[in-house]
Amino acid sequence: MSMHEVEGYAQEAVIFVNGCDIPADEKVSLIAAVYEWHDNYDTGFTKLREFDILVDTGYFHLFDTKDHPDYEQYKDYFDSISGTGFEFIYDDPIKGYAKDNPLSSYWMGETYRNEKRVSPGRMCCEAGGRVWRHFFPEKPGPLPMSEYAMMRRIADLAADQEDLFMLSELYPMVSLAFWYGMKGEEDKAHYERLKELILTDAVMEEFEAYPYPRMPDEEFDEYDENETYWREWMGYYYDWKRRSPKKVKPEPEPIPGIEAYNKMAMHKDAYESALAEGNIEAALQEFAAFAALDEELGEKFRRANEGRSILEVFAAVRQGPHHEKYANLLPEETDSESLKPFLADYHKWLNGKDDVSYYLNTAQELINAANYTQAFHFITAGLNIDSGNPWLKLYMACVVIFLPLADRIEEQLPVLDGLLDSNFEHKAYLRYLKSLALNGLGRMEEALALMKQAADEDTAYTEAYEWLQGQKK
Repeated sequence: MSMHEVEGYAQEAVIFVNGCDIPADEKVSLIAAVYEWHDNYDTGFTKLREFDILVDTGYFHLFDTKDHPDYEQYKDYFDSISGTGFEFIYDDPIKGYAKDNPLSSYWMGETYRNEKRVSPGRMCCEAGGRVWRHFFPEKPGPLPMSEYAMMRRIADLAADQEDLFMLSELYPMVSLAFWYGMKGEEDKAHYERLKELILTDAVMEEFEAYPYPRMPDEEFDEYDENETYWREWMGYYYDWKRRSPKKVKPEPEPIPGIEAYNKMAMHKDAYESALAEGNIEAALQEFAAFAALDEELGEKFRRANEGRSILEVFAAVRQGPHHEKYANLLPEETDSESLKPFLADYHKWLNGKDDVSYYLNTAQELINAANYTQAFHFITAGLNIDSGNPWLKLYMACVVIFLPLADRIEEQLPVLDGLLDSNFEHKAYLRYLKSLALNGLGRMEEALALMKQAADEDTAYTEAYEWLQGQKK
C-alpha cells in the first residue's frame, strides 16, 4: 500500500518550488531532489499529478516519437505506440522492466492538465536522464543534492515567504529522512538550519491543523542510531502539545443517516424502473425527489444520465403502456415544465424516426451545442438507415475526434480521406478534422502539415494551426 502522505508532501513541495522566484535550473534541481526523496518510500508513480509544472519548468521534455534517440534501433516498437495510453519506455523497450534495464522515457498518450484530461500524444523524458541529454547535450542537468540540502533550501525559501504551511509540510518530511541517516557534516549543518526554521510553536500549530498527520509514538527506542534525532525532532511536537492550551474543537457536521441514503436509493431505483416502463412523468418525479435529498449527488446523477441514449428512452416509451398518452399530448397542453421538452422531442422522433434527415439535422444541432455523446447516438441510428451518407460520416468523425473516442480515432482516417477524394465540399474543414485526429494519434508532423494546409485554404483555421504549433514546443 502506498505511503500516500509521502506522495502528498512531494506534490506540495513541487507546487511550492514552481511558485518561487528562482532560476528555472534551480527549480529543476529541487524538483529532481524531491522526487528522489519520494522514491525512497513505498510510493506510486505520481509525476503526472503536476504534469503542467514539470513541462513548464523543463523537468519534463516532450518530443515526437520519431525524434527518440533509439527510434531507428527499435523502429517497429516505437511505430506501434499510439492511442491515449501511458507507457514506460526502458533502454531496451522490448525487454521491458528489469533491474539492468533502466527507465529512459515515457509515452504520454494522455494525462491531466488543470484536472482535465488531455492527450498530448508525445514522448517524454526527465531532466538529467540519458534521453534528455540527447536533446540537451550542453546543459548540466539537475544538480545532485542530499535530502537535507533539498529540504533546507525549500525551508529557506518558505521562511522568506513566511509560508507556515510549507514549513509544516517539511516537518514530517525531515522526520522520514531520519530512516536513512545523515551523510557527513554538510547534512548535519543543514539539519541545524532546519531546526531553526521548523521547530517553532507557529509551525507546530500549523502542522496540528493539517488533517490526520501520521505521528509515531513518543517512545523512540526502536530507531537505534537515529534515536537522538527522533527525540529532538519529534519530541518538540509532543512538548509543544503538553504546554499548549487545549482547544475546543467545533462539533462536526451531522452525517446523513442510513435512512436518508435508503430513501435516495429507493428514488434512484424507482427512476430507473419508470424510465424502463416509458413512464416519463414518474421518472421525472423520482429524479427530482432524489436530487432534493442531496443537491450535489443529484447533480452527479444528472451528469451520469447525460450519456444515456435519448433514442433508447423514446423506444421504451413507444413500446410501453404510456405511448398513446404522450403521443396525443402536445407540449403546450401540459403544465409540467420538465415534461414539455420531452414531449417536443418525442413528437419529432415519432414523425421522423424512419427518415435519415431527422437524424442528420438533430445530430447537427447536438454537435453545434457540443453535446457529442447524444450526437453519437443519433449519427449511429442515421447510419443504420443510410450507411453511405457523407454528412453522417463527417459528423461521426467529428464526434469520435472531439469526445475523444481514442480507440476509434484511427478508423476515421480512411473515412476522411474518402471525403477528401470525393466531390464533397468543405475541404479545409476535413483537413482540420484529420489534423486533430493525427495529433490524437501522436503523429504531430503530419498533423501540423495538414493543419497548415487547412489554414492556407481558410484563415478560420489559422488559430488552430498556431495552437498546434504551441503543442509541439
